[in-house]
Amino acid sequence: MQIFFKNQKGFSLIEAVVYVAIFSMFIGALVTYMLNINSSRLKSQIMLEVKGQGADLMRILTNSITNATAINYPGTGLASGTLSVNTLDALKNPTIFSGSGEAIYITEGANSAVALTNNKVKVSNLSFANVSKIDTPGIIQIRFTISNTSQKTLPEEQYSIDFYATASLR
Repeated sequence: MQIFFKNQKGFSLIEAVVYVAIFSMFIGALVTYMLNINSSRLKSQIMLEVKGQGADLMRILTNSITNATAINYPGTGLASGTLSVNTLDALKNPTIFSGSGEAIYITEGANSAVALTNNKVKVSNLSFANVSKIDTPGIIQIRFTISNTSQKTLPEEQYSIDFYATASLR
């Protein structure tokens, strides 16, 4: 008796398992890659926001000091979390910069305080030091730390940077 085997088309069980394993590894690698891209994008957005807010804030502070006519507070040799200057515009006198909570505010003359930062960042360690010398224009050293306000604990969602500058009256 002769047995004839038919040519069968299709996959054996072992071939199917190998193909599924290869496909699973490819999908796993793709998902990992996409998660890394998303994490990097998030970190970049946070860094840009923090650095941008800090640079804008420092520009406002240094320009205000440079264009001021006098430093009211802090006195020579003192440091404070508040800065008061006089400007050429009498309606804006005094111009006061202060840290309150997690933001920096400006108050010009009798106007209400206006936040100089948005709610995506928080400012801490604000310090204005009057480092002026006798017979020199007023010199203010500015320091602050700015960070994102995320309450999450993932490392890519935490970022802070220290800003330092010195500005003098003209």
